[in-house]
Amino acid sequence: MRKFLLDGAEHYLVVDIDTLRTEILSADHIILTSSIHDSKLGASMKNISPYFGAIAFCALPPYRLHNHGIRGFSQKLKGAVLSADLCPSKYPLDRTPFQLALATFSEKTRPLPVAIAVSGKWLESHIRDINWLKSMHEKKMLDITWINHSYSHPREYRRNKRLLSKGFLLAEGTDINAEIIKAEISMIEAGITPSVFFRFPGLVSDEKLVKKVCELGLIPVGSNAWLAKRERPRGGSIILIHANRHEPKGIAGFRKLLYEKKNAIRQGTWRLLDIRDCLVSDFTLNAGREYRVRPKTAIN
Repeated sequence: MRKFLLDGAEHYLVVDIDTLRTEILSADHIILTSSIHDSKLGASMKNISPYFGAIAFCALPPYRLHNHGIRGFSQKLKGAVLSADLCPSKYPLDRTPFQLALATFSEKTRPLPVAIAVSGKWLESHIRDINWLKSMHEKKMLDITWINHSYSHPREYRRNKRLLSKGFLLAEGTDINAEIIKAEISMIEAGITPSVFFRFPGLVSDEKLVKKVCELGLIPVGSNAWLAKRERPRGGSIILIHANRHEPKGIAGFRKLLYEKKNAIRQGTWRLLDIRDCLVSDFTLNAGREYRVRPKTAIN
């Protein structure tokens, strides 16, 4: 996906196109034959690999102004993906949702999968919190998928939906390439590995932004269960909360959800799901068909 210098040595950010796991490897461990920027490779692999299949699906019209990309998975799944956004904030990390999940689920379910969408500016000003999250990952308490949430997460937005097209990353003068790459640099310098996913600030995008994200080998991911907006999760949902202390209603909603699901959690019939595994499973169940012809019960 990327080639860069780390401590003066050449490294690569690589992805397993079958599992969606990413890894940072030194050039000594790489024999480079092609990259995601090889359009012929992507075209030939989109129907037989979850990674290229998802990118191909997300790059297709119609382009939603709000919440474009992968928003959920098959309703047959017994559980949901927990995603937490870390938009720029002066406040420290709200550890409540992670502590609640660890206290609710049995030790047998650890590490608990969570997806954290982190902005570069939040990361750079909250090193102590990042180190805590890293320690939870290293201790195998949490299995974190780090989602790129842009570097600066522009705050400009319009409450009037007719003017939403001028908000967030659509604000005039925004350099989307820099927003993505600078966020990745911040993650790598902090010792965390970027995933293949990208979440648009405010979930707002247009055709140009979507195509740039996909060209850079990233998969746009939204949500169909934004808890602060009282959206109810179902099987296979991608839950959205904010752990930057800007949206307490979402944290309260997650607490309530865990209470409502306590019996199912105890019985093992409802759990937190890994976003990467869900995408792979959804792709496999549909026999590798192109995502644009998949049933609505799958990625929607």
